Amino acid sequence: MKYFFIFLITTSTFAKNTPEAMRGALSALTELLPYTSSELKFSDPHHEKSINQALEKLTVNFQQAKHSKEIKRPTLEPSYQTLIKQVEDAKVHFSAGNKHYARIKLNQISHLCISCHTQFPEDRLKSQITNHQAIEKVFKEDDFNKANIEFILRDYQKALSSYKKFIKKRAKKNRSNAKTDQYLLPQKQLFDRELYQAVFNSILIKTKVNGDAKEALKYLKNIEREIELPKYVLTEVEKWEDQLRKWTGEVNINKKIKSLKTDSVLDGDHDIDLLMISGNLSKKNYTDPAQLKQNDLLYWMAMTEYRVGKNSFYSLGDIYLKKCIEIYQKTKPAKECFQAYEEEVMFRHTGSSGVFLPQEVKEELKALKSLL
Repeated sequence: MKYFFIFLITTSTFAKNTPEAMRGALSALTELLPYTSSELKFSDPHHEKSINQALEKLTVNFQQAKHSKEIKRPTLEPSYQTLIKQVEDAKVHFSAGNKHYARIKLNQISHLCISCHTQFPEDRLKSQITNHQAIEKVFKEDDFNKANIEFILRDYQKALSSYKKFIKKRAKKNRSNAKTDQYLLPQKQLFDRELYQAVFNSILIKTKVNGDAKEALKYLKNIEREIELPKYVLTEVEKWEDQLRKWTGEVNINKKIKSLKTDSVLDGDHDIDLLMISGNLSKKNYTDPAQLKQNDLLYWMAMTEYRVGKNSFYSLGDIYLKKCIEIYQKTKPAKECFQAYEEEVMFRHTGSSGVFLPQEVKEELKALKSLL
């Protein structure tokens, strides 16, 4: 599987505050791209010097960006700080010879980029990328990662087109394999993560980014009609369609938020709600901030991350909720964020014999509770 990196040079306030740092980061990521897309190249001792230089350049430029006022936003700073840690950890592990782990760490950057960039209104963030030939060379035959790059670059129409192209090819390939492999028959199909992710990312664009439930529903119907999807994907598609229908009419976002506060929104039955709400609030954060409660934005971004941003190395959901508790301590919003965080932590540490919390987790919960 090929991996990718890309960063944006933007014409937004974010870029204007740190133009040189962003250019440097883009340059470093472009230099890393040929190596991170191949584990063999990344592990080859002959490339160590070039990779180390690019990692150092990447670290320095991202660190310089910390002076940007835009990054200080409560919803952007968590992603930025997490990104810095991922790069620094990758650098340490690479120097220690743990190249496989370093490469995995670096490949997490894509989600952090998307988490930040999907918060901006479509007309606010414009992107410019250099070295197109290097990108095209690496991903010429890789529609999935090509679509992911276009997604990060906010070239949403091209991303949707590339995702659809990939979905068609992969679904056809899976059906062909099923003819010769009994374990890939419909009732026993292996889960294809990339196929599922391609469909989901398409809906994420239509909902969280575009905020258009009708178009999202139409897109899914077209996918169903044109492509024979595996049963496990089709089941999710039908679930999303049911959820989307509730957003096709006039929806009072404040009433919707209030009603969902009493529901369990992490059970998979509210994925569209989470995408639509987090997208709506993120855009309002720029277009009409006076009418937005920042604690609501942090809460719903956290809930969305818990569903769509699962990661072995970090949890933006945790970070958003703790940021909410820190900023709004001694208030009702802080209590709501703490309750959500505590429930998530308890869930993670629940097994067949009950709940077991490590001492450090107990101490963290106690410290957070003292802020209420």
